[in-house]
Amino acid sequence: MPGSPKAKLYTRLLLLVLSLLVVSSGATLIAVITATDNNIEREANARLQVGSSVLESMLDTQGKQLLESARVLTADFGFKQAVALRDKATIESVLQNHGARINADLISLFDLSGELLASTASFEVSAHQELIQKLLADNATPAGIQTTTTLGNKAYQLVMVQVRAPAPVAWAVIAYEIDRAFAQNLKQMTLLDVSFAQENKHSLLVTTLPDVHSSQLQSLSNSGGSEYSHLPTVLGNGAGLTVVLSVSLAEERARFNTLKLQILLISGAILVGCLIVMIPMLRGITRPIGKLVDGAQRIASGDYTAPIKLAHVGGFEIAQLADSFNQMQSAVASREKKIVYQAHHDSLTGLPVRDKIAIELQRLIDSNESARIAIVSIGVQRIKSINNSLGFAVGDKLLCACADRWRQLFPAPHLIGRSTASEFTLLYVLSGTENLTELAGALHEAWLEPFEVNGFEINVPLTLGLAQSPEHGDQAEELLRRSDMALNRALELRHQSEYYQQGEDQKHLKQIRLINDLKQAMKADQLTLYYQPKINVARQAVTEVEALVRWVHPELGFIPPDEFIGLAEQSGLMPALSRWILRRGIRDASAWQQAGHDVSVAINLSAYDLMHDDLPAFLDALLKDSRYSSSRLILEVTESAMMEDPDKALRVLNRFKAQGFTLAIDDYGTGYSSLGQMKQLPVDELKIDMCFVRKLSTDSSDQVIVKSTIAMAHNIGLKVVAEGVEDREAQALLEQWGCDKLQGFYFSKPLPIDDFLQWMQQFEYQSAYQQVDTANDNACVDTSAQRHAS
Repeated sequence: MPGSPKAKLYTRLLLLVLSLLVVSSGATLIAVITATDNNIEREANARLQVGSSVLESMLDTQGKQLLESARVLTADFGFKQAVALRDKATIESVLQNHGARINADLISLFDLSGELLASTASFEVSAHQELIQKLLADNATPAGIQTTTTLGNKAYQLVMVQVRAPAPVAWAVIAYEIDRAFAQNLKQMTLLDVSFAQENKHSLLVTTLPDVHSSQLQSLSNSGGSEYSHLPTVLGNGAGLTVVLSVSLAEERARFNTLKLQILLISGAILVGCLIVMIPMLRGITRPIGKLVDGAQRIASGDYTAPIKLAHVGGFEIAQLADSFNQMQSAVASREKKIVYQAHHDSLTGLPVRDKIAIELQRLIDSNESARIAIVSIGVQRIKSINNSLGFAVGDKLLCACADRWRQLFPAPHLIGRSTASEFTLLYVLSGTENLTELAGALHEAWLEPFEVNGFEINVPLTLGLAQSPEHGDQAEELLRRSDMALNRALELRHQSEYYQQGEDQKHLKQIRLINDLKQAMKADQLTLYYQPKINVARQAVTEVEALVRWVHPELGFIPPDEFIGLAEQSGLMPALSRWILRRGIRDASAWQQAGHDVSVAINLSAYDLMHDDLPAFLDALLKDSRYSSSRLILEVTESAMMEDPDKALRVLNRFKAQGFTLAIDDYGTGYSSLGQMKQLPVDELKIDMCFVRKLSTDSSDQVIVKSTIAMAHNIGLKVVAEGVEDREAQALLEQWGCDKLQGFYFSKPLPIDDFLQWMQQFEYQSAYQQVDTANDNACVDTSAQRHAS
């Protein structure tokens, strides 16, 4: 088709072949014509050279004949006697008779000085005498003179012989006129055109050339013109007569015109024949190539359905190429199908991934708008701890077992997919009176049976987030997002199941905004550190403070720490936030240390910080820049952070310990660790969580826990900090049990740095234990030895 790659290729190839044929034929024709013209010129020059030799020979022969006739005349006794006596009448009679007998055009008699005595022609005497005198002066010899010359605008072949009686007494002159008849005779002998010209007067005297005038003499003499080739020759002894031999090049070329025409016809026939052969051949090449191009374009567009069929045209190589294309098409189709499958399915479990789940959910919604579809985001708990304790191979097999169980429980039209490492998504088509609560109960019940993997019986609890179409939306991404929000809320609240509630989207959008704004707040230094003092009971003074980050949003106002810190952990901003707190805390601590305040600073680290091996190096560089001692920095780590990856956390803590930092376990009692486990860690302090301290004065259970914890911590060499001291009675009990440090609102709430420094200057510690009636304390008994040990 016009404009297609096939048509363009066919046209280009045809033009190329045609151009090659035309060029080769044209080159051949030009070479023949050039060779022919050169040959014609060579033959013309050769004929001119031969003709010149013939002409010279004829003129010489005729000259000898004239010379012999002149000698016959001068040998006649009567003629010699008449010349000697100067008998003019007798001389003229003899000259007339002899001239008629030999057909001479001119017979004259001159004395020895060149004066005319008698003549058969009527020329101007002076011109005649001048010519003879010049000849006598230049060429006179006893043997006579033979030459060609002009006289009276005519050309003559002339001889002069002395008349002796017995001494030389006169010169007899006999001449034949070189006229057209003479020239025609020469032309017949030489087969060349002959022209005679008077060179000094540039006049043409005689010529056999057609229609050539005397004005053309110059071009003839110079061998010019394209119709004739000329060879000029000067005749006579300075008489100014030139003979020009001419050969017609047109006639010579005409002899070769037939040959040229034959060559032209042969070239044309070859050209036509080649085109007749080449056009089908080119089509046989370009048509298969065109089909291959069409096939390649179809493959490029993603259509792998139809193979390329060439119907045995184009040759073996083209057929091989078509087979290769078909094999490539099949391979590409197979690979693309596999890639599409892999893109839409989890490589471990074979379940659809989130994108595929979204596609299928939207298809279910669009195919039946009245269908009730439950979207369940499922969080499988303990996967990370199982990977850490039993190995990733067991964890992977457990996930595959979960996938197999779900496939059995929820066949089509239901669909189960894997959305993240430990989260799955169930699309369940509700029927009849089924509801989300019943579905959640069925899921939890099905998971009561443990999994057996590599000889281990493993129970993995589920956390569910549920949404429903069309009540909660009719767009797949919207529904999946809302089920994820419900799951996140269930995880935060540690509930088994949570259902999407109207208005959660606004909360989610606010969280997204806070995450983005938190990044900018750290860059713009919009965060602030507040400091809450820790009271050293033994020294009865403030020896440490805990740095607590605060954020006042420029538009939303005060953001609670537990809100934005949780978002930082979820969004991966926690390492950056911790580094900001460390930089600011160490900067402030350096400032008050230089001001004379001997107070260390405690900074909290999260589980995310312990997962970064580069944190010790960061702290080392930070302390060097600020010239702050590592011994004055307390790093507080929560129990839960230690449990995320105990081995890695232990490596990082050991590096901290080697750098000289004081290490503390924060929020002790809220996790699952024991003091025995704490003993294995390179920590210096144990910080009892405030949930055990706030109601310490009234809750006997908390009293037992706190008292025993302090005693056991001291026994393994740990100092104890009680957080959440809010009344004097709690202070008294903690002092009584030997708690090392106290922290809480009873002493001070967290303060900005300036307010904290002002508070510290005014603070005076007052012991509460001595003012409490210990006789009424039935739960606790203390001894001086215990106080001394604490």
